[in-house]
Amino acid sequence: MPGPGSNPESWFEKRMGYRFSDPALLRQALTHRSILPEMLEEQESAGEGRTLSQHNERLEFLGDAVLELVVSGLLFHRFPDAPEGVLSQLRSRLVNTRQLSIIGRAWEFGELLSMGRGELLSGGRTKESILGNALEAVLGAVFLDGGYEAAQKVAHTLLQDQLDQVRIDDSRKDFKSRLQERLQADGRPLPIYEVTAADGPAHERHFTVACHVDGQIMGCGEGQSKKRAEQHAAHLTLEALESQTLDTPDEQET
Repeated sequence: MPGPGSNPESWFEKRMGYRFSDPALLRQALTHRSILPEMLEEQESAGEGRTLSQHNERLEFLGDAVLELVVSGLLFHRFPDAPEGVLSQLRSRLVNTRQLSIIGRAWEFGELLSMGRGELLSGGRTKESILGNALEAVLGAVFLDGGYEAAQKVAHTLLQDQLDQVRIDDSRKDFKSRLQERLQADGRPLPIYEVTAADGPAHERHFTVACHVDGQIMGCGEGQSKKRAEQHAAHLTLEALESQTLDTPDEQET
């Protein structure tokens, strides 16, 4: 397994089959913002000017868009008869912080990230948000260095196992089932649904249902039946879990 001091260009070429024309782009993609104050301190101690290297957030912004396009294209061609809604659901199951962090961990991105001592001590190399962002930043760097075809090739390499497991039936699972699977995979207790309101006449009832996870309300759904309100609540809870940063917030000021 490569360590933090390993040569990232050599590692990337061996594992991804891609050589950077501008290796500085890869180094930037693997630079977390937390290390910048330490780099500045070292430069000032050496009598150098304030010439901080850039961190990876701009590349992550670009890579996010590249990844969505690449995955959309792969799904479009793999499932030629699937409607837009199904393709969107399949893409959302592949492109989210949790899935990207799993991929980043499997490909050992955390071992190559440059980050500050404080972030390292708090487990930064294994944080979901940092790993997912690093993967997107790397794709952004590949896109700038070699264009869309290069980024497509690298993305396909990174996501190959996940893509091979995608099935059309995955998009047909109801939200309650998908939420239950998600929580079980995380080792968390099953959700609890609570009807918090039932209004209107008998022929036109309107239900509000709260979805509790770990004793916390994660989503409140509405519908003309209890079942529909529960599905809506489960849907909102899934979205909350995908966007929720379970790690320590990664918002340090540089």
